[in-house]
Amino acid sequence: MILVGIGSNLSGKAGSPIETVKESLRAMQTRGMTILTCSDFYDTPPVGPSGQGHYVNAVVRLGSVIGPHGLLRELQTIENQFGRQRSVKWGARTLDLDVLDWHGHLVHGRLNLPHPEISRRGFVLRPLMDVAPEWRHPETGLSVRALWNRLSVTERLKIMKL
Repeated sequence: MILVGIGSNLSGKAGSPIETVKESLRAMQTRGMTILTCSDFYDTPPVGPSGQGHYVNAVVRLGSVIGPHGLLRELQTIENQFGRQRSVKWGARTLDLDVLDWHGHLVHGRLNLPHPEISRRGFVLRPLMDVAPEWRHPETGLSVRALWNRLSVTERLKIMKL
């Protein structure tokens, strides 16, 4: 199973963050990716520098013959098409596309899989439960539901379905 996280909190070429997320789904399908399932969209608070607006987040389950590093390159090409700027770590962005998992493989280097923050990010775990409720962390064996339940109630309540 291939899982990709999507986020946006700045308007860009495609319009509002929600329109950017929708357009990014279309862009993925033109670059060798088949969207098998897309989660609901969620309104989530930012992680990182203060002063940012809330994000629109989603997770997609993909079908593709592209390997993990090729997938990362394709996703970064799409981000660039949507005006992604990489100037501030965890800063506001028009589009963020993250490979979360690629068939349960463990990868370390320029690309780290599963995504190193997946276990701590409610904005990933909540939509991940929509598309892959059976998913288990490849290193810990914990289910997505167990990881979600490890988050504080306060953090879970901040993530709202749009």
